[in-house]
Amino acid sequence: MRGRKKVPYERTVAATHPDLAARWCSDNEVLPDEITAGSHVIVRVRCPSCEEVREGRLQKLARSSFCRAHAYQEAGRKIAAKRAAVLQVGVNDLATTHPEWAERITEDSAHGPSEVWASSLRPITFICFGICGKPLTKAASVAVQAPLCQSCASGNGRAGYIQKELKVRSLAKLRPELAALFTPESPHSPDEVLVGSYQWIQAGCIVSGCPRIRLVKVRDLVAKDGSCGKHGKHVSKWEAEVAGFLTSCGVEVRRNVRGVLSSRSEIDILLPELGLGVELNGQYWHSDKAVAKTRRGEFGTAAALHITKYERARAKGVELAFVWEDDWSDHRLLVETALRRFIHSGKRDYLLSHLSNRGDVVRPAMFYKGELD
Repeated sequence: MRGRKKVPYERTVAATHPDLAARWCSDNEVLPDEITAGSHVIVRVRCPSCEEVREGRLQKLARSSFCRAHAYQEAGRKIAAKRAAVLQVGVNDLATTHPEWAERITEDSAHGPSEVWASSLRPITFICFGICGKPLTKAASVAVQAPLCQSCASGNGRAGYIQKELKVRSLAKLRPELAALFTPESPHSPDEVLVGSYQWIQAGCIVSGCPRIRLVKVRDLVAKDGSCGKHGKHVSKWEAEVAGFLTSCGVEVRRNVRGVLSSRSEIDILLPELGLGVELNGQYWHSDKAVAKTRRGEFGTAAALHITKYERARAKGVELAFVWEDDWSDHRLLVETALRRFIHSGKRDYLLSHLSNRGDVVRPAMFYKGELD
């Protein structure tokens, strides 16, 4: 080692790493007071646990001179000492800094909320903060940043997405009439599911008097507007809007009621307290073409079908009014005014007539002047 520039003593291994200098082997070409700990010179030192001689670059041995057998033990001891120094129960533990986690961590978790802190790598088992309720096992630092499982956070790839969407797109907010169909035994409440969710829930049928309770996906419940599918037809959005308007008028509303006219024929909306009914006529299914194709073809035309149903209902003590799909979409305010008048007086004006205005039968001018009857 001749010709090497003399190193100040305060920078040598003997000054900065006295424990390493004490285990210095005598056969080294350099002394610990002649070299710095950052040198790449190959030296030999003894393991502090078993006195086994290790050979390597001084820079690496200065960080750890333990043999392979004792290196892992020393690393574990340092980590435990670091944890004990970092964790302060009642100050920075997870139960103190994040109290909501105290209820989420399960009993079989490897560590409790008072045994980890927010940046700890210790594993914990907790219940997903989403709507699935599944148990998850993650490092505490990872769990705090991503408290949702993959399925609950799959909306756009970031944790917390569904939580944010539920505040504006939950079923309870967008479709309160369907939220009322949920049973107490349902796996999820209306506030915990999105309108287009694939999650299974337990709900009843929106049709009055139907006792059917079934497990159904949320998106299917919304697509069928709460109908269980056993009432002969799909309930469209505009039909649900008409029923919702009548309900807002303060009257009892029953939908798709059978048994009043016959076992096969039903009244779309029945107001039993007033002895009134409302038929909802779609543009296609109540046209002459559609009537001729179906089993209702015996009536010949759509107008004949509607007049027959009107007369049968009147014979049973029910006064019928007819709401057409195009009138509801194009002149909703006028139809609502006509329905209010129908509820209070039982009289129908031209908007609630049983004649079609889609080209099959033109409404006579008398219906535009006053009431039908």
